[in-house]
Order: sequence, then C-alpha cells, then structure tokens
Amino acid sequence: MRRVFSSMLLVGVFMSIFCILPATSQNAIIRVPSDYPTIQGAINGAHEGDTIEVASGFYQENLHINKTLTLIGNNQSTVLDGKGGTAIEANATTVSISGFKITNATTGILLNHCQLSFVTENSVNQCNTGIWLYGSYNSTVSDNTVVDCDLFGILLCGHSGEDLVTGNTLKDNGNGVGVSGPNSRIYHNNFINNQNQTAIIDSFPNAWDNTYEGNYWSDYNGTGFDNYGIGDSPYIIEQSVTLWNIDHYPLENPYILGDVNHDAVVDIVDISIIATAFQTQPGDNNWNSHADIDESGQIDIVDITITATRFGNVWIQP
Repeated sequence: MRRVFSSMLLVGVFMSIFCILPATSQNAIIRVPSDYPTIQGAINGAHEGDTIEVASGFYQENLHINKTLTLIGNNQSTVLDGKGGTAIEANATTVSISGFKITNATTGILLNHCQLSFVTENSVNQCNTGIWLYGSYNSTVSDNTVVDCDLFGILLCGHSGEDLVTGNTLKDNGNGVGVSGPNSRIYHNNFINNQNQTAIIDSFPNAWDNTYEGNYWSDYNGTGFDNYGIGDSPYIIEQSVTLWNIDHYPLENPYILGDVNHDAVVDIVDISIIATAFQTQPGDNNWNSHADIDESGQIDIVDITITATRFGNVWIQP
C-alpha cells in the first residue's frame, strides 16, 4: 500500500510541475509603427524568433539586433536613413533582413559573427560599405541592389566563409565585392561599372560560378558566347599561381532569374528550353543544366513556375 501511495505521490508531483510550466508561445508578428513607433523599440520588445514588419515610410535609426529575428520592410518603400552610422547591425545571432531601402550610412547592413542569416531584396545606396559580413558563416546575401557605395558594395571579411552571394546587382561602387575568407559561392551577380569589380583582400579559394554559369561583368572582353550566353573565355578575378578566383562561365547579359539563355528577357524561348528538358536529371539524354532554375538537380514544375511567373521581365538598369 505504501508503494502504491509513493507512486501516486510521484505522479502528482510531476503533474503539478507540468501544470505550472508556461505554455510554449508562438512567434509573434510585431508591426511598426502600429505596435511600436520605432524599429529599435520593436527589436527591444521582441522575443527570439519573432518577426518585425515595418510599414512604408522614412525612418532615421541605427538598429542593433542581438537576438534571432526576421526584419521585413515593405518592398523597399521602407526607407532607413543610417544618419551617417551603421544602419542595421546584427551581432552573434541569426537574422533575416529584407525589403529595406538603406541610405546615408557608413555601413548599410552589418552581420557581425552571425550564422545561417539572410540578407535579401534590399536596396542600399550612398554608403561607405553596402552589406558587410564580418566573421559570419553559412549566410546568404541575395537579390540586393547596391549602388554608389564608396568602399565596397558587398564585403566578406574577418574570415567570413562558406557564404552564398547570388542574384545581387553591384553598380558604381568603389569595389563591387571584397573577399577575405574561404569557400564562399559568388555567382549570378551583376558587376556593373564598379571602380574595381572585385577586391581579393586575402587570397582564399572561392567559387565564382556554379560549374556552368557565373556572373555578369560589364568589363568582360571575351570574343564570343554560346547559345546560352556563356562567354568563350574565363573572367580572371585574381592573377595568381593558385587560380583560386576565376569565373569560368561569365554571362553575356545581366542575370535575371528565369532567363535561361541569358538574353536579358524572360520569354517563350526560356519556357521552351525548360519544356524540352522537363522531367530529366543529370545523366539523362535531354538534361540541360541551364534549365534547372532552382538548381535542385531535376527539371520539374518548380522550374516552369519560376520562369512563368517572371514571364516578360526584362533587365532594367538600377
């Protein structure tokens, strides 16, 4: 009887502990300015994993992030003036930052020792450095437009490495991309009239193409292109005996997602190329790596959908 009573007592204790533990809350969506008048106020009030949505408008702030957050502007109609300082700085965390137009800053966006972070679809102009990854690994910088920055459009340094830089347009900057770290993948970007298209600060091996497509370089001087707009000679990024930094497959025209043949327009030709290779994978007779838009290793409805939703898109200078 005593053993039964002891067992019941233990069950009761565990149930009591379980009942007083707080329920796990779902991640919140915080809106600026309706919930908080300032973006920094929203960041301070947010919990790990929350999303902050910032409405269209003009904000003069210097943002500091030290927790896991998603920060979303309204399709670049959310203007952030950095007041001559760093506009957005994230420290030792994981963040996603998208949809902002950033100006008047020493650095537009700084990821300082961050991992697994995303900086996507932002417009940065008239800063010293547009987007800076310092000591940050396994992060993605994609689909941003960086123009008229004095020093760097995008900078990977402090031994940042294993990052993905893709789909960005870098125009009229002091240096398009600066690199001081290993094993990053830098392709499908548009380098246009930067004073120096690249700056290899310290020589490490990095990939400047995905083994069949590279970047667009406004100063590329190859003599011809194949049917998919791939240059007949490589673009040399660093003159060295290591041959670590070479774009083997420079593009004829600026990159647009869904533009299979790289003629600067997404049209029926691109759809036809994908359709011809539909439901194939590497090794099949009709396999075409250029038609694998999402780089999944198979050509399927996802590739058709990505291209179809962008049908009619043409390259427009920023």
